[in-house]
Amino acid sequence: MAIVHSGGSAPSNAMPCAPSRLGPRKKMTVADLDAKQKDFWEEFMKRPDAKAAYAAQRRLQEKKRLWLQERQKIEERAEHRKQVADALEEAPAETKKLIAPIFHIRIVEDYLWEVFDECVKTKRNFAERLRT
Repeated sequence: MAIVHSGGSAPSNAMPCAPSRLGPRKKMTVADLDAKQKDFWEEFMKRPDAKAAYAAQRRLQEKKRLWLQERQKIEERAEHRKQVADALEEAPAETKKLIAPIFHIRIVEDYLWEVFDECVKTKRNFAERLRT
């Protein structure tokens, strides 16, 4: 085998470059990539640890969704409480004294909200509706 010096040319008896161990390179297309990813994920999901991880992730997402729903309900109830409390400011003192000790009870809050909402829809006075 001949040694090539800088600036010189290789003699005609020099060996050509050795073929690559990887073989000829094939240009990857998007379809090949998608198919390979699909195959990879199908094989991956067959593994028991992958199934467990996926199930754990789904449970966590469900917990987050339920937590957000509960938080939204709590914020909605707080807004309703504020609106009812503002409407009660216009009520007579005797009505306030009757409602104040039980206002924190959830069913009382719900009932007062229903009455308030009905009064808003029918354009009636909330304080007058409570007296009747």
